[in-house]
Amino acid sequence: MKITVLGATGETGREVVRLAIAAEHTVTALVHDAAKAPFHSQRLFIVEGDAFNLEDVKKAVKDADAVVIALGARGNSPSTSTVQRGTKTVLEALKSLQKLTCRVIVITSSNGDKPPAGSSIFRRLLYAAQLFVLDHAFADHAEAERLLEAEDWVQYTILRPLRLLPAPQTGFILHSSPAPPSPYLPITHTDLAAAIVDVLDHPKPRQSIGVSSISTPHAPFWKTYKRVFALIWENVKNKILLAPVHFVKSVVGGGGGQVQLT
Repeated sequence: MKITVLGATGETGREVVRLAIAAEHTVTALVHDAAKAPFHSQRLFIVEGDAFNLEDVKKAVKDADAVVIALGARGNSPSTSTVQRGTKTVLEALKSLQKLTCRVIVITSSNGDKPPAGSSIFRRLLYAAQLFVLDHAFADHAEAERLLEAEDWVQYTILRPLRLLPAPQTGFILHSSPAPPSPYLPITHTDLAAAIVDVLDHPKPRQSIGVSSISTPHAPFWKTYKRVFALIWENVKNKILLAPVHFVKSVVGGGGGQVQLT
């Protein structure tokens, strides 16, 4: 199978490329810099370009049987739109090329799902904390899912993990629901990549699937929570410390919507 990977230099994307090549798929990786390509293999082809540029994406997907969108936002600002922009560009490229049978696999998250009625107070507090830290990222994921669901021609599969951990592979579980049954079921990047390759080999069209590791992976504390602490600081800075600056800029700019500081 010919697979195109967007986000091939990220932690999950690198593993998708490695495992797909090991499974004897042919992989095209769209990367900003060919020097940062994750692997060298006769089965790997590199296309330099931007995941948000239509012509670059068309070059990358023109021969693909499936496209894996392994993009992820690096922050949580009001402008966070990495996953939805990448998804939109892929859909536009496939329509432009008339590749309406090409499958699309996208990674989003089930962290933004509201807890079901009757959930424990701890789970509701956990959801509130996650929403504070990642509200814009969750909105980005939700919009990417909406874009896929709105196109009746696309054979998509959405994989919706919870917390991703930099830990060794343990095996994965594809759940029958759009989210893992417990908010305490993380997954490693390698397990998520293995799940993606499994879905490539065993299609699950137009489904949203929760995914987790078989056993709770163990990762160093600083690696697990380094990004969480960075996001908490970013939110405190943007939503509290810089709130007066945002207000003044919105007034000066005529009050039109959200203002981004550069």
